[in-house]
Amino acid sequence: MKRLKIKDALFKELSCNPPAWWKSLIDDNELSVQIRKENYIDVYYRGGCLISGLRFDGKTFSGLINSQYIPFKKNEYIPYQFGPDFVGFGKVEILGLDNFSKNILTRIKKNISNFYDSSSEKAIQYKFIENDPHFIDSEFAYRYKDGERNTIRIDLVRVDPQSKKIVFVEVKTMGDSRLYTDEIIEQLSMYRNFIESKKEELLDYYSKIFEVKRSVGVLPKGLLAESLLGYQVLARPLLLFGDCKQQWIDEFSPELDKKIADQAVGCYYFGKPDYSCQLLEKTKDNRHIFYSS
Repeated sequence: MKRLKIKDALFKELSCNPPAWWKSLIDDNELSVQIRKENYIDVYYRGGCLISGLRFDGKTFSGLINSQYIPFKKNEYIPYQFGPDFVGFGKVEILGLDNFSKNILTRIKKNISNFYDSSSEKAIQYKFIENDPHFIDSEFAYRYKDGERNTIRIDLVRVDPQSKKIVFVEVKTMGDSRLYTDEIIEQLSMYRNFIESKKEELLDYYSKIFEVKRSVGVLPKGLLAESLLGYQVLARPLLLFGDCKQQWIDEFSPELDKKIADQAVGCYYFGKPDYSCQLLEKTKDNRHIFYSS
C-alpha cells in the first residue's frame, strides 16, 4: 500500500491535462473508476474491467481489455491505443472508439453484461457503488510477502461520513454455499484480523486514494469533506446482500447473524442494491447491527 504515489505521472496527467476519452469515462455514472496501489487505474462496468491497468509513462497511456468484451478473440487481452483525442485498439483492425462516445460505451457494456447477469454477485456489487455515493474502492487486494497466506480480497470499501469510519464490505447473494457452513465465519474472521493489524496503514492508504480520486475527478459525490482527517478504520467488516427475499431473511438470518456476530459489524439484507449502506447504531428492519461502531 505504501507504493501508491499521489504525484505519479498518471494521476498528474489526468488531473492537469485530461484527454477527451477520460472525460467521457468519468461522466458515465454506470462506470466505476478505481485507483490501484501499484499506481494504475482499473475501470469497471458491473464486474467486467472495461480498462485494465491504465498507466502513463510520461508520454503515452497504456491499458488492456479482455477481447471477449469487444468481441474479437476469446480469452485474450488486447491493448488499447490512446492519444489525446483518440482511443482505439492496437494490433487488431477495429475502428476507433470515438473517444468512448455514449454509443461506443453502450455497445461495450452490453457485451460485458453477457458475462455478468444483473443477478450475479459482481453486478450487484457494482450496482451498490452506482447507487450509494460513498464507496471509495472495490476489489481491494493485499498479498502477503511471505507467500504462506492467501491474498486478502475484499469486495468494497465505504467511507461513512456520519460515523467517520472507513468500512470494509463483503457482498454475498442468497445462493452462496459458504453462508450455510462455517466458511463464512472463517472468511470474515480473516478480514477482521487483517484490518485490525493494518489499521494505520489502511487509513494512510485511503487518505491517499481520497486525494488521488479528487484530483482526477472521480471522488464519489457523497464525499464532500476535504480529506479523511478525523476518520478511523473499522476493523469489523459489513456483510451485505442485494438479492434477498423476505421469506429467506426470516428463515436464514437468525442463524447467519449468530454465526457472524463476533466478526462482523452487521449484516444488511437488501432485496435490491438500491439502498444506502450507511452504518446504523442499532438494528432497523433488515439492517442488522451486531456491534456499535
